[in-house]
Amino acid sequence: MKKKIKVNRISKKGQPPGSLIYIGEVRNHETEIKTYKYSESIIERKTYDKNIDLKQFENISSKLWIDVDGIHDISLVEKISHYFGIHALTIEDMLNTHQRPKMSDFDNYMYVTCKMLTMESLINKKEFESEQISIILLKDKLITFQELPGDCFDEIRKRFDVETSKLRRYDTGYLLFLLLDYIVDDYIDAIEVFRKDIENLEDKIVAHNSFVGINEIIQHKSLLINMHKEISPIKDIIYKILRSENTLIRVETHKYYNDLLDHADQVIEQIDFLLSINKSQQDLHFATLSLRMNKIMETLTIITAIFIPLTFIVGVYGMNFENMPELEYKYGYYITWGVMILVVFIMISWFKRRKWM
Repeated sequence: MKKKIKVNRISKKGQPPGSLIYIGEVRNHETEIKTYKYSESIIERKTYDKNIDLKQFENISSKLWIDVDGIHDISLVEKISHYFGIHALTIEDMLNTHQRPKMSDFDNYMYVTCKMLTMESLINKKEFESEQISIILLKDKLITFQELPGDCFDEIRKRFDVETSKLRRYDTGYLLFLLLDYIVDDYIDAIEVFRKDIENLEDKIVAHNSFVGINEIIQHKSLLINMHKEISPIKDIIYKILRSENTLIRVETHKYYNDLLDHADQVIEQIDFLLSINKSQQDLHFATLSLRMNKIMETLTIITAIFIPLTFIVGVYGMNFENMPELEYKYGYYITWGVMILVVFIMISWFKRRKWM
């Protein structure tokens, strides 16, 4: 059963464009900011609270990644965004966790928002849960806004320790690629989990000693549709990045985005394939139910057919006529039983010869 989520449903009706209102699941955790200043020669990690002094990042010669965990703090999001010249419409989109994944190109920055899957929920609870991540790409700077602490980027953070890594040598456009790449990798892992579950479900459907309710199949369908809705825009995002005339993405980085586009295509094709399997499973489910019902009716029909002549014999000798000589015969009762047993034997043999049972 899908869990109920407490959501901030403040209406934006009548509000002017760019109104800053947080829309999403209610969050109460303290916002944390992690920064990574890096170049080929240095790597500097620091953690801040919401009172971070942004002036320290002026005129730095290295590249910078600012990772903000918690967008429910509207004042902090507004503070960081305004400092780096982010448009109010972009801030409005970041604060809406139900925003459709998209990419927007501006003069001084590129804005990307998409969904990160929560793999633990998918594996352990078989529920589809996602978290919005908003990414702002500036010249030599990248800012990420996440709903919750914890993500799938730990392996990327480890690469900062490798002095010769491409992450340290390349610009922040390459860091954007890595973030999207790990998000898409989680999509691929999620589809693999679904594929195994769907294959196991199909085995249960065709098993004679197992019964699978239609609700389980419909639940899979609902999860796949939600996944398709959350994941499919990633292809359009990557395509727009490749077609962008913004110089924030260098030409030499395009080959990585092209490879990522292929992975996104693979993800969407797999989801469509699993949806088609789910449709086949619904058909198989109803066909299996129909077959089982036919088997039951066949058994009941055979039993009924066997008892029809027996009922006739019992009915004849249950009549209250006086002129029935065999009723007074000493062995009449045993002969009647013998005839009935013989009739049953003949009928069963005939049914088996006709392969009706």
